[in-house]
Amino acid sequence: MPLTLLRPGEKATIRNIAGKDEIGCRLRTMGLVEGAATELITSDNNIMLVKVGECRLALDKGMASRVIVAL
Repeated sequence: MPLTLLRPGEKATIRNIAGKDEIGCRLRTMGLVEGAATELITSDNNIMLVKVGECRLALDKGMASRVIVAL
């Protein structure tokens, strides 16, 4: 399921990043890689704040929808 379907406080493991284009590469560079643990901190309108490892990242929902996770 896409990261956008998580509720605040839910934890998941990243399974895949959809796309091999520039955005997919950027997400991988930011630490969103297969097997990484992630948690949705908050979601507001078009911005999601997620925790990946010990880092917090702000993603728009378009980018976040490309991150496929499993609970």
